[in-house]
Amino acid sequence: MTPAVAYIGGTRKEFRPLNMGPRIPFWDGMSPTVRVGLPESDMLHVSASVDDVMVCIASNPSFIAPLIARLAHFFNIPSVQRICVPLSLAVCNLIRGQVLRRMPVRIELTAIDDVNDRDARTRIINVQHGMEAAAAFIASLTLYCGSRKLRRGLMLPDELVTLEEMLRLMGAFLTSEISVRSA
Repeated sequence: MTPAVAYIGGTRKEFRPLNMGPRIPFWDGMSPTVRVGLPESDMLHVSASVDDVMVCIASNPSFIAPLIARLAHFFNIPSVQRICVPLSLAVCNLIRGQVLRRMPVRIELTAIDDVNDRDARTRIINVQHGMEAAAAFIASLTLYCGSRKLRRGLMLPDELVTLEEMLRLMGAFLTSEISVRSA
């Protein structure tokens, strides 16, 4: 499995994937998290010069996160991988593709600008329908880029538009609400 990467004081650190992360605030309160191996840690460090960044996920219900962390080491055993990974994918595909196909998935994102600072600013974004929000983000970013003269080369969304402007643009496409608050 891909290691979970974090930057602490500008230094890259690798963690075993799916081990326990910090408890962080979400819309409904504090929640345990697990560290995951996603590219956002490297991207934010390189593109925005963020010295402290970590990517974690929280489960709903919250008791699942510690369970995932306890069971994760079994997925590193090759014989378990051959059996459990295809089985897990099949179960997830069945649940998401059939049982919950018409049920919207709520997504919450929490950004903390400095975890170690007592005056840390925390922003929480709550979206009731995750797939609709993803589609609105893509459509909004495409229209935004198409209406401006941009420099050539690779650019990340945060280099193009502020969060507030993106949420305003996305609002034109959404049938559900995006809520943002500071914690």
